[in-house]
Order: sequence, then C-alpha cells, then structure tokens
Amino acid sequence: MKKQFILLAALFVLAGFKKLSDTLTDIGTTIAEVKEKTLEQIGNKSFNIPYYTKQVKDACRKLPVGAREGTIMSLGKIIRDYVESPQFKTDYYAYAESRAGINKFDSTGAKWAQERKQKITELMSAMSNPQIFDIYVKQLDVQVQMAESMINVLKTNPTMNMGGLTIKDFQKNEDDAKMLKDLYAKDKTAFGKKYAEVMADAQIRSEMQAEKQHQANEEKTLAEMKNYTLIIKNELQQFLTASANVDFNAKLVAKGDRMVFVNPDYESKDGNWKFYYRCGREAVSGARHFAENWLSSLH
Repeated sequence: MKKQFILLAALFVLAGFKKLSDTLTDIGTTIAEVKEKTLEQIGNKSFNIPYYTKQVKDACRKLPVGAREGTIMSLGKIIRDYVESPQFKTDYYAYAESRAGINKFDSTGAKWAQERKQKITELMSAMSNPQIFDIYVKQLDVQVQMAESMINVLKTNPTMNMGGLTIKDFQKNEDDAKMLKDLYAKDKTAFGKKYAEVMADAQIRSEMQAEKQHQANEEKTLAEMKNYTLIIKNELQQFLTASANVDFNAKLVAKGDRMVFVNPDYESKDGNWKFYYRCGREAVSGARHFAENWLSSLH
C-alpha cells in the first residue's frame, strides 16, 4: 500500500545505491542518484519508493553503531545543499513542467473545425436509420426538461460546480431543443441537417470546456508543485510526527515464517512506524536531527 513519506525517506531509500564521497560510499549511492530521487520525491509529495526492502534496512544497519547517526545527517546535508542551491530551482522547475505537460488551449483552431465536420457526418449517417431518427426526435423533450432542471438548480445554488457550465449554457441547450422541435414539425429533412449541426456544436462546446478545465487543473497542479518549500515543510513535519514515538526496544517473536511484535499494539502500527523501528534508533535519530534543523530554517 502506498504511504505518504518525507524527503527524509531519501536518506534511507538511497541506501541501496552507489558512491561519491565517503558518506555516499558508506550509504551506497551517487550524487546523481541523490539529485534524481530528490526531484522525484518532492514532485510527487509522496515518498512511496519501496523503502521496506531488506536492502534498505540492511544499509541502515551495516554501518558501525557509532557512525549511523552522523552518516545519515551527512547524507541529509548533501540533499539539503542541493535543494538550497540555485541549480535545484532550475532542475526542479524543468522537472515540474515536464510532469505537467500543459498544452495551450486552442479555441479556434482547425482541430475543432475538423471534429465538428466529422461529428455532423456521423450524426447524419446515423439518422438515415428511421428508428434512430425517431429516437433523436423523442430525446428533444428530455433535453428541454433536463436543461430547465439544471437552470433551476443553478438559480437556487449559483455556486454549484456544474463542470464549468453556466445558466447561459443550459439556456442555450433548452432553446436549441425547442427550436429543433418546431423545425421537425415543419420540415423533417431540414430538421435532420440542423439537428446534426446543433448536436455537433453542443458536443464540441462540451469537449472544449473539458479541455479548458483540464488545462486549468494542470496549471494549478504545476503551481502547487513549484511551491516546493511548502512541500518540503509539510513532508519534514510529517516525518517528525510519524517517527516521534518509536519503541526501539520493542521485542519480536517468530510467527510462522515472519517476525511479529510481541506487543499487539505495535503489530497494528502502520508501515512507516515499523520501517523506522527496523532502521534503528541511530539512523532515525540522525534523520530527525536533520529534519528538525532544516524545518527550523524554513519560513
């Protein structure tokens, strides 16, 4: 199961990789991998890399007991130095923008004209079947009733989210349906062509609105991603809260092919708590000191 984690998780997750300085060698990573993982973890706001692996736990434990806390704090400094460097902002903004993949909305381009033409052709073809033709005619009453209902809802609750649609949009749907009903009574052939055009236009308007909304959502997500200081503060605080009350003296007992906590309350703890326990007091202490120092400097 995915779990929210903190930038501090990188201090442990990176434990399975390769080298740069004495600290990086001890943990087993490289500066390139530190940078890559830092970008990914801040961008995702969810550090769900598989940090439960035996490789990670062993990496935290393989260091001499007296060196674990200092080594973890040193690795944390490497991460922090990168985040606070001018290069990080450039790297991270590029990463965030590539993730967002925002395409500028085109409200007048040939794309929509071509789609409209295709929809009209498809609707005209479908209406060549008398049974489908009759179904479309009968749907007009439903469209009028639905439009009137949505208009009343919005009048009563003007702030209700209708996917970007407004009273004006529903009023047009109602007016179009009534116009088509009148035309059907006068000229069924003219009705078929006009119906295809009106319905195609309505579908295009809906698709355009959805695309505009999607772009707005992507832009909002990008803005949130770019506020990486807030992300870091939240994740550091989450780590400090989650790691505050780990009983490193808790006893384990074999149960079948796995080890479980003797205390059933500990066995019901979430995966983060158990991960910190397995990393050990010294490694977690180093990560907590690093987190506290960094968090205190963020405003």
